[in-house]
Amino acid sequence: LYIFEIDYKDTKTQKKPSSLLFPNPSNGLLTTHLSTINNLQVYDLSGKLVHVLKSIKNEVIDLTFLPSGFYSTELEVNKELFHQKLIIE
Repeated sequence: LYIFEIDYKDTKTQKKPSSLLFPNPSNGLLTTHLSTINNLQVYDLSGKLVHVLKSIKNEVIDLTFLPSGFYSTELEVNKELFHQKLIIE
């Protein structure tokens, strides 16, 4: 099985960080190198919004209550949106 992501944004002018949340895979406890995340949304594989966090500042992000599986995250950082896939074991 191969999964490809296509990003239609201009990659010449926008830097895309490789991993904003880590470790990945994770036991549900995540950290970030960012000083502030304005908004974090977590979606399951069906696209259902399963969790929202706002104004995260240098914290450990606890998603241990989520069942093991694959998730998609959307992070808003300084009015920019980033997406990251996440595996919780």
